Amino acid sequence: MARDMTMERNLRTALVESRQRYKDLVEVSSDFSWETNVNGEFIFVSPKGALGYQAEELINKKAEALEKVKKLEADGTLGEAAVSEMLKTGDREMTIAALAVLSGLKVDSMRTVISNRSAKGMASISWKAGLSAKFSEVLQKNLALILTTDIIRAGGGRYALEDGDMEWQLDFIKDLS
Repeated sequence: MARDMTMERNLRTALVESRQRYKDLVEVSSDFSWETNVNGEFIFVSPKGALGYQAEELINKKAEALEKVKKLEADGTLGEAAVSEMLKTGDREMTIAALAVLSGLKVDSMRTVISNRSAKGMASISWKAGLSAKFSEVLQKNLALILTTDIIRAGGGRYALEDGDMEWQLDFIKDLS
C-alpha cells in the first residue's frame, strides 16, 4: 500500500519555516517572548532574557517564580515585605530575582555577590533596591550567608556605608558580570 507523502512533507516544511520566521522576529524584537513545556519550564526565551536573567539562565527553569515577581512588580507590592516573605519561605531564586528587579542589576551580579559573601556588596544592593538598612542585615545573614561578625550593621536605621561608597560597590559589581 503506497502513500503520497507530498502533503505531509509540505506541511512539515511550512511548519519549520514558520517557526524559523518567528524566532527571527523574536531575536530583533525588544519584547520578552518565551515558550514553556507542559511542566511550566522555559524551553525557549528571547535572546535578551528578562528581569535581569540572561536567556540561558531561564532555560529549564520554572516560569512560576518569574511570573510571581512580575505580578508583584505590576501590582506595586514588590518591596521589603514581599522580599522578606520570599526569604522566610526559603525561595532563594525568587528572592534573587526580586532583588535584581528592585535594584536594576543582573541576576548574575546578585549571584556573584552572594557566592563571594560580600557584606558591602549585599548592603549596596539592598540600598539600591530601596530596602531598609536593618533588612540589609537580614539579607546579608540569610541570603549571602555572611558570618554574624562580618555583617555591616545599620546604625540608627541608616546604612553604615556612605552613598558614594555604595555607588562604587555597585559599579564594581556590574563590572564583575
